Amino acid sequence: MIGKAPNIKQVNTSRVIDVLWRCQNISRIDIADRLGLDKSTITKIVSSLADKQLITEVSNRNGPPQSGRPKVSLQLNKQLGVLVGIELTDSQINLSVLNLACQILYRKIVSYHPGTQPLEQLGDVLAPVLNDVESRWGKVLAIGLGMPGLVRPDTGVVSVSSAFEISEPVALAERLSAQLGYPVYCDNDANCAAWGQVMLSRPQGSDNLLYVLFTSHHRDDDSRHLGIGLGFVLNGQLFYGDDCLSGQFDVEPGPHQSPVSEPEILAQFVEKLATLGRLLNVHQIVFGGEVEPYVRDIERLIHANLAAYKGHQTWQPVTEISTLGTQAVSAGAAALAWSKITSADLVLFDVLDAQPISQ
Repeated sequence: MIGKAPNIKQVNTSRVIDVLWRCQNISRIDIADRLGLDKSTITKIVSSLADKQLITEVSNRNGPPQSGRPKVSLQLNKQLGVLVGIELTDSQINLSVLNLACQILYRKIVSYHPGTQPLEQLGDVLAPVLNDVESRWGKVLAIGLGMPGLVRPDTGVVSVSSAFEISEPVALAERLSAQLGYPVYCDNDANCAAWGQVMLSRPQGSDNLLYVLFTSHHRDDDSRHLGIGLGFVLNGQLFYGDDCLSGQFDVEPGPHQSPVSEPEILAQFVEKLATLGRLLNVHQIVFGGEVEPYVRDIERLIHANLAAYKGHQTWQPVTEISTLGTQAVSAGAAALAWSKITSADLVLFDVLDAQPISQ
């Protein structure tokens, strides 16, 4: 059955919430200017958000007392609840708790071994942790989960994940939501980390960046396996591609191919990265995850690629290492969950109606 399409009021309300999230403190007039909406529309939307205690007003008086009425800015109500982000790896759960200003309040690492604890038991592992989060920080509004593999962000279905030996589709988001009682959203770990970088750099951050996530998993023989994933932020939004498969970089050899060494993998990857940067005209490259062992080699390979390129130098990469460190995926997953519950269908309102707001 096809769901009912959001109406224009829902769409505009979602856009206003997004601006408030990106800008933190902003006036009604500035919101109207950014979105191209008339002031009366903004006034009505802001009033409805205030009724739901979703926003608060902040008076900004920078001049002397006689300078007149102070300018009033709006911001999201940080007391409304928290967002939980989870990075699922093959050895542990990295959990981050964010408030609505996207400040990281809490981090916890939970031991988890999918070899002995299948995904069916993940809800049992998370339930006591989430109860502890709510006792400390207030209501959990939504949960975002990032993991390696092919994940449909629109459905939360994990199609393939070698790290978790998944070869048949698993409706992970739906299963966890039913077990835990919260809205749950799943995405690929590199996409989560990329969105975490957007969260970190707002409101002045770049609208275009390539995020490169380095991870390691262990095969059955306990040998370490390098994983590389990309997240694309284009025009301020995550880019998924037609089948939600963008950013997959396969480092595994084929069934009749010899294993490829890490230096060869890095060389092949940087060549493709440079091609992407030139074709998309994206200069900002952010590296995250377990990148430290590879930083020098990557920088050397990028410089070598630039020197060897015979065409006009249209790509001038600006590289950086994410300051979110090991929290990049979990913090980004929490921020992605917020973007999901505040999209045009406004799941957030259902969450707020279902539970009283903590004071």
